[in-house]
Amino acid sequence: MPAAVQWIQVQNSPGKCSAMRSTSLHRSGLGSQHLRATQHLRETQHLREIGRVLIAVGLLWIPSGSRAAESGARVFQVKPMPVLEAGIVIGRHQDFGYSNLVTIVDSDLTDGAVESLPSSARDYTRMFHFTVLANVVREEQGEKKPFQLEKVGIGFAMEINSQMVVVSAAKAGDLGADLGMIGKGVLRGNEDCLPEIVEVARTNRLVIFDAEANMLIGQLHEKRIIRHLIWVTPENGKLGLLVWQLKALDTEEKASDFQLDLPTMNIVRVGVAEKRRIHVTKGGFLGMFPKPEQFALVSLPPGEVIEVPEKMRAVAGKRTFTLGDLQLLVDGVKEAIAARKMAQQNAGQTSR
Repeated sequence: MPAAVQWIQVQNSPGKCSAMRSTSLHRSGLGSQHLRATQHLRETQHLREIGRVLIAVGLLWIPSGSRAAESGARVFQVKPMPVLEAGIVIGRHQDFGYSNLVTIVDSDLTDGAVESLPSSARDYTRMFHFTVLANVVREEQGEKKPFQLEKVGIGFAMEINSQMVVVSAAKAGDLGADLGMIGKGVLRGNEDCLPEIVEVARTNRLVIFDAEANMLIGQLHEKRIIRHLIWVTPENGKLGLLVWQLKALDTEEKASDFQLDLPTMNIVRVGVAEKRRIHVTKGGFLGMFPKPEQFALVSLPPGEVIEVPEKMRAVAGKRTFTLGDLQLLVDGVKEAIAARKMAQQNAGQTSR
């Protein structure tokens, strides 16, 4: 790819080319039958309240009981995320087999040495929008017919005739996009990066995928992994999105797990545009040909910040997941979100 357009890859993909367990309540073994009954009643009420909160924020589903134990050693295959077909119109994506917009990214050069870049840099940064779509369906079997996450796809969209359309370099012209040689090169470079955004775990109600990105750490640009968890609530079909930041360990063993880089994670709103701020550093003498390492995300996708619970930390950075690992992660996520929701409810009651 020409050096003049290679840099722009950092802007548009969240990868390196861009940059429940319920609360356990145990009986205390009190001697009095009356006290035991009272304790049991309180526990039952507490569990019901926890249950309401978990349903409200979206339950993550993992097999339980003997079935989970038998398959706990199963290892999920790491593989590229499915890519969206060119021609899907955002806003009418239901007509193309996707019920939900998960996120669409609006990138902009906002911080650092922005003025040192060519005047066209911001235009190309804004041209292509990293997009995630999902299709939620009801299961055919069973009386309750819970919702499941049938498919999730990633790609790039751009504005064509006042509509946001998923594009590819091969079909952009047929869709009405006038990219020119440089624009097509930028899009092709971004497409080349999509296989590096990898699915690390998948069930019929959730998917976890990783994207490598340059992140602004202090005043430096350093590589990090942004881990995404998308899930569907089986009772109502609502989607949730959670992201957290990981770091590769300083080791020659490439198969080693990642390290949790921040003590918090973000609950990101689903179905809205994400404003992505890009930090820029000055280049050398040939500053008119910027390099990928000059660009970095200022922060994780914005959202409600919650702490990473202790029980989740051991598995949050797993490079590959067994079903048992995934169960631990889901337990931690559910506990963290439920605790946050209950804290919000309590704060609301106190303020009345």
